[in-house]
Amino acid sequence: MKKLILGSKCQTRVSRNDYTSNFFIRGSSPDQQAIALDGLLLQNPYRGRALGFGGLSILNPDVIENMDLTLGGFSAIHGNRMGGLIDIHTKDGANNWQNKISVNLLTARYLLEGPVTQNIKTVFSIRRTYYDWFIKNLTSEKVSYPHFYDLYGKATWAISDRHVLRLIGIYGGEGTKLANIDQFEGQFFSNSTNWLAYGMLNGYLSSSFNYQLIAAYQANHDSLSSLISDNYDYNSYFEIQSKQWSGKLKFNWEPNDDKIFSAGFQVIRNKQRANINTNFYANNSVTGQSIQDYKILAAFLENYTLLNPALEFKVGMRWDYSELNKQKVLSPRLSFRWNIFRSLNISGNWGIFYQFPDMLNSFSKNAPINSTSDMKSLSAQKSNYLAFAIQCYLSKNLSIRAEGYDKKMDNLRTELVSKSESIQRVKITNSGEAKIRGLDFIIFYINSKIKFRSGYTLSSAMFRRAITVEWKPVYFDNRHWFSSNIEYKFFKHLAVQSTFKIGSGFPHYEMIGWSKESSNEWVLIPSDNTVRHRYLRWDMRLSYINTKWQVYLEVINVTDARNFDQCLNYYYKDGNNYMLETNNLYMLPRLPVFGFSYKF
Repeated sequence: MKKLILGSKCQTRVSRNDYTSNFFIRGSSPDQQAIALDGLLLQNPYRGRALGFGGLSILNPDVIENMDLTLGGFSAIHGNRMGGLIDIHTKDGANNWQNKISVNLLTARYLLEGPVTQNIKTVFSIRRTYYDWFIKNLTSEKVSYPHFYDLYGKATWAISDRHVLRLIGIYGGEGTKLANIDQFEGQFFSNSTNWLAYGMLNGYLSSSFNYQLIAAYQANHDSLSSLISDNYDYNSYFEIQSKQWSGKLKFNWEPNDDKIFSAGFQVIRNKQRANINTNFYANNSVTGQSIQDYKILAAFLENYTLLNPALEFKVGMRWDYSELNKQKVLSPRLSFRWNIFRSLNISGNWGIFYQFPDMLNSFSKNAPINSTSDMKSLSAQKSNYLAFAIQCYLSKNLSIRAEGYDKKMDNLRTELVSKSESIQRVKITNSGEAKIRGLDFIIFYINSKIKFRSGYTLSSAMFRRAITVEWKPVYFDNRHWFSSNIEYKFFKHLAVQSTFKIGSGFPHYEMIGWSKESSNEWVLIPSDNTVRHRYLRWDMRLSYINTKWQVYLEVINVTDARNFDQCLNYYYKDGNNYMLETNNLYMLPRLPVFGFSYKF
């Protein structure tokens, strides 16, 4: 089966900072990205959810077989997202029993895979942070840095030559706690757990007709509580619970080598609940609860056609319906690739993408609660995406690619801030819009010893909260972004790798925390922006690799660049008074890192 490259594999994907793996792709925030695991769209794929960082994936990288990133214009098979697509496929298991132990800066991991019988193979992994154990034994303070753990299991059963059943289960958790340390008097706790279980049946009904059936259950539970002083001058608690049941059926018909027809449908049921109970300065309080129970229905149809050996098209249509706000949307998609010459091709894609409101991606960052009526009144966010690319192969080892893109987003969910009885309240509306344009240039060179990749992006991402408000830069945008990665193998088992990134332009980041007004009252800060300076990061790694061992020594942030991330407002108790202080948060300092993995 042929595969059309719908979106570029260029470099317009930027992590927000050194502490998170959240992707900001061409003007779209992390909650707008589609992350699919074996064809299943993940509901909430990030760690650090309660703290808002989204630091790491919930999936152990050792179980991943391959991963593709599409920066926009992805297939009609996927929907209810309007950013990019990260498509992950997991291993089925090795043909003989294998073990792997890995340790890096953050985690210790173990992987076991192999055959149970001639027709059944399994994969099992466990992963956990270990630094929190060391900190607990090295200090008497009641503090635990963010930590997490996860378990993964998969069984693959070849029922016959034509049908394969896969069963996958993932369980994970994470947490943080602070209690009476330094000038901080009080307690702070966060805790999150997640479940993911799904079954996938693939098979051929004939030589030209195949299917995929997926049934899945996903559950997340996030909570955060804080208490400042025994007098309860400030205490806060919020909780988010979500459960999702889904089923998806897809058919592919390949009448010949030049045509592929795909069709299918999906049913999703979401149950989500949020609670907030906050009491802060001067006995002001915010309380509320939101409960949602609704279905999402979807159907899609797609056709791939090879018109001649040099020209291929893919056209698709998707229909989605949300029971929450009684809205139906149609999403057409179109893409092509034309090999003009043997060494030159052009490609393009266009599509309309919608994303329905739900509790997990509709929260205000400052007040994570929404009434049922407000949620139902929100419309689906919309993105109109267009891109064209040209790729030239200068030699067997060297290629150059350039791509231009234009994206317009409407009905974006934004925060409107109002005051009532000296309390700052946040309401979610559909008044936002954005326009994003950019050019990507990327060079690839590869031979038996050297792998080189370098790219430059020029982009403009503008946003406004309402028609009457002026356009401002999107807070995570870098107008200029240059990166290069080179890996050189020498001797038999040694390799050196260099990764360099620099960004400049007009990036804006939010201020986080609380502020104190002249009226001597604590209030939530709205989404005002602070300017972040140029980003500079250079990492160097030396690796030793053989059939069993992989050992590396890496220096992160070689130049020790002081990359400003955001401003943090916090307050502490000094005697009987609360004092407000503002600090700048910076990214990682120069940091040597050692890691290894061993197979046996």
